Amino acid sequence: MRISIKKEPVGYLGLLKPEIRLAYGLDKLAYGGELNLEVLFDRQPRAFSFTPVPRFPGVVRDLSFLVDSRINFQDIYSQLKKLNVPYLERFEIYDRFEGDSLSAGQVSYSVRFFFRHESRTLQAEEVDRAMLDIISQLKSGLKIQLR
Repeated sequence: MRISIKKEPVGYLGLLKPEIRLAYGLDKLAYGGELNLEVLFDRQPRAFSFTPVPRFPGVVRDLSFLVDSRINFQDIYSQLKKLNVPYLERFEIYDRFEGDSLSAGQVSYSVRFFFRHESRTLQAEEVDRAMLDIISQLKSGLKIQLR
C-alpha cells in the first residue's frame, strides 16, 4: 500500500516478500513499512480547530405531521432551514411514511429537533414555546397537520 499526501508518495506498507523473510530468518508472514520523514517534516501542519463539548444539556423533541404528497423532502428541509427559533441547534428528518393507514394524497414526516442554550440549562417551558413556534411556522408554510 502506498501512503500519499496530495498524490505525493511519502511511504509504503505491505507484506514482505518471501525472499526478504528468508534472508532475516522469519518463518511467518511479516509486514513492513517505510516512511520518508524528511518529506513529512518539511510539510507545514494545518492549524486545527475544535468545538468544546457543550457544558449544558440539550433537549430533544420529535414532531410528526402529515403533508400533501406533492410536498417532497427538499420542500420540508428548505422550510425547516428558514426557521428562526431561539435555541434551535439543529434538526433531522428521520422518517417518511405513506401507506394505507393515511388518507389518500398524504405523507407523514417525523423530524427531531435539538435545542440547547450555551450558558444555561433550558427550561421545559422555553422548549415548549419554541415547538409551538415551529408548528405555527410549518402550518403556515406547508399546511401541515399534526399526527
